[in-house]
Amino acid sequence: MLGLENWIPIYITGQISPFYFKDNINNIFEHLTYVSGVAALNGECIKGFHDNGKYSLTNNSKELDYYMEKAQLLLKKANSLMDIYTSDNYNYFYTFLKKDMETHGNRKRYLSSLPLFTMSNSLLIKILKRNNIDNIIKYKHMEEKNIKIILVKNTINDYIYVYNKNNIINLSLENIFLDKCISYTYDEYLEHLSLTKDFAKKNNNYNINYQTDYIFTNISINILINKYVILSKNSNPNIHFVIRHSKLVTAIENFTPLVKD
Repeated sequence: MLGLENWIPIYITGQISPFYFKDNINNIFEHLTYVSGVAALNGECIKGFHDNGKYSLTNNSKELDYYMEKAQLLLKKANSLMDIYTSDNYNYFYTFLKKDMETHGNRKRYLSSLPLFTMSNSLLIKILKRNNIDNIIKYKHMEEKNIKIILVKNTINDYIYVYNKNNIINLSLENIFLDKCISYTYDEYLEHLSLTKDFAKKNNNYNINYQTDYIFTNISINILINKYVILSKNSNPNIHFVIRHSKLVTAIENFTPLVKD
């Protein structure tokens, strides 16, 4: 999938910001520049012949200054491959979610847990009391409102794996930037699963698809068909990537599963 699956674990750490060149039409030469505060690696080769390339590693201070400036100039000509949201800029993420709610288009989502908006208030309050957290009810109501608006004219296809009693199952709270996981008991999970099935029966535009493999433990993928992808890591750290690059969006739409344990 364009090599993306090899980089996603690194992106998810939140320590790397990916960029790309929109008008890069060079099909002959390939170049690389890796630079840190103590060393720089520079290389060049003919496309497809990496083993015959020339590579040099240096820690010379003047050369480091040159490669650092080169890297900064490259960044000025590059475009961000994806928007990255963490707890440090969560307000921007909520602004994005509001725009997403109002954006026309069908959705396909691969979830690590059941969607919160299908849970009853009574079940959620029961779980929250046990976990000493009470500020998630407001978040659930926001989710219900957003989904209701989306489902008026659009479809949502959710892909879920049905857990067994040996699994540790957490609530789907990735959009709230919570610094802890909140778990179900297995009976609570089964009750929520039943409520999710009932929600699907009552809403023609909402569908549940069951995965046979245990695919996601900590990652959810929300695809707005032909527009963008939201890739979310649910904890440690809680981070979201909004990918709009057309080739990557198409690749993720057509690649199943993206991550498999």
